Amino acid sequence: MGGKLHCREGNSPDHQLKLLNDRSVIKETAYRWRNLRRAEERVRSIQKSLRKLVKSEEGANSTKSVEKTPSTDRTLE
Repeated sequence: MGGKLHCREGNSPDHQLKLLNDRSVIKETAYRWRNLRRAEERVRSIQKSLRKLVKSEEGANSTKSVEKTPSTDRTLE
């Protein structure tokens, strides 16, 4: 199999096109896969934290509305 040209991201002149052999391609793919999995785990963790925060805020808001309801009933009587 022939080598593949691979461009590294970045503005540095050190990040130039280089020829990758099959082993390097596999390593690069594994590296990107691991980084993707880590990013997904971070996203899931943040989503979980946000869900907890929203749930606690909704609970606090419902408690406040329940507290306000009896006071409005008294003024109506």
